[in-house]
Amino acid sequence: MLFVSAYGLAWYANQQRLEAQSRALSARAEQILPRDRPAALDLAIRSWHTAKTAEANLAVADAFPRLLAKLEGHSGPVRRASFSPDGQRIVTGSDDATARVWNAANGQLLFRLEGHTGDVNEAAFSPDGQRNVTASRDSTSHVNHMVLLSGIADLLRK
Repeated sequence: MLFVSAYGLAWYANQQRLEAQSRALSARAEQILPRDRPAALDLAIRSWHTAKTAEANLAVADAFPRLLAKLEGHSGPVRRASFSPDGQRIVTGSDDATARVWNAANGQLLFRLEGHTGDVNEAAFSPDGQRNVTASRDSTSHVNHMVLLSGIADLLRK
């Protein structure tokens, strides 16, 4: 009987130690999150594996990548999406015969590129980010000068 009691106390003490260690790892993960998300995620996962505390669950949830923007507006399936070289814009090509250019930070539609009569199955920026090319099932490719489009958009907003 004494052995069972001693074993129970030892087990309980070990659980308390693991929970404290998990909470400490979680706190460190939350602390470094703004500076180093991958390292914070690693610490958060280690915390959760150490003991599945509420703090560990929260640290893992906070450290996982979050949805930054949802690009909505195409009326058909999106077949291609590519970032501009500077990472500021995204171009998408769709079965609705259009390509669209979006603000990568917030998902705002910047331009709707029309003119194809078939599905747009390729869309990409030039290496300097000043042009965009689309390829369609209508057997055509279109090249758009993005700087010119930006200037027109600025004029229209005034």
